Amino acid sequence: MLISDLQIPGTYLISNDVHTDNRGSFENIFKETDFKDLGVEFSIKQVNLSRNTHKGTLRGLHFQKHPSMESKIVNCMAGKIFDVMVDLRPDSHFFGFWQSVILEPAQNAVVIPRGVAHGFQTLEENCLVQYLHSGDYAADLNSGLKFDDPSVNVCWPEDISEISDRDKGLPTLGELRKQL
Repeated sequence: MLISDLQIPGTYLISNDVHTDNRGSFENIFKETDFKDLGVEFSIKQVNLSRNTHKGTLRGLHFQKHPSMESKIVNCMAGKIFDVMVDLRPDSHFFGFWQSVILEPAQNAVVIPRGVAHGFQTLEENCLVQYLHSGDYAADLNSGLKFDDPSVNVCWPEDISEISDRDKGLPTLGELRKQL
């Protein structure tokens, strides 16, 4: 497993070392000591799967507010996704900045720290996305950033085929700034 810095501080790209033979393949998707070596504390409290039938499905941009902020490790187990992170840490020089990576099975994953919103758009049919969470879900502290906020200007690569009413109604960066 190779872990490299991404542009937003505290975000990392994990490149998996896949071992293949005549039986198939094997890969390690999480090793706590690799993260500790980088100074990143991450203990898994919850694991979730997101199944997405249609190409163009958009989920996000989500995060949990204080005191239930959490870090995530996200990988794509089937299909291909455009994965997006937006820095919402008020004291960060990258506040409001977004970055993206393409996630595919057996290739890579991302580490998303507390205070950074996360979302993705499916680039293929039948995508399966796995989340490793460092904290427990708290419905009353679950929040998000509007996917099409012009002040952030995420460039989603596909027309949106599916999105929840909740995600359509999330606050803009300007509205969130007052809450953070």
